[in-house]
Amino acid sequence: MNTNIETTAFADAHPLYSTEWFYDSIMGEIEPDLTVNTIGKLDEKYAGETENDRVARLEQYEAAFILFAQCLEDLDLLYQGEMQKLMNELKEMAVGEEAKNDTEGLKEIEHSMDNDSDV
Repeated sequence: MNTNIETTAFADAHPLYSTEWFYDSIMGEIEPDLTVNTIGKLDEKYAGETENDRVARLEQYEAAFILFAQCLEDLDLLYQGEMQKLMNELKEMAVGEEAKNDTEGLKEIEHSMDNDSDV
């Protein structure tokens, strides 16, 4: 099973969950200038700024990308653990329920067979 293809297919079918959406969700909180639709307009937005202001802004951007990378790493660790835990709990509920149903079904069959043998 190639999960990259499946993940990409899911994102294509659900554009809300695209990589751009995810990136903007995080970066928009850190540095709105660096979101997908804004980043291409920075030269226009900051036309006429001084060289010192430009250098300071670019340093802020560098810091924003570092913070973004750290957030992404932290989220990855958090969600891997939390998603695995949730998946395991839900799987146990589903499989446990299925196993319970199987057990009840077997008991009914056994009961039916016992009643048939009494006849």
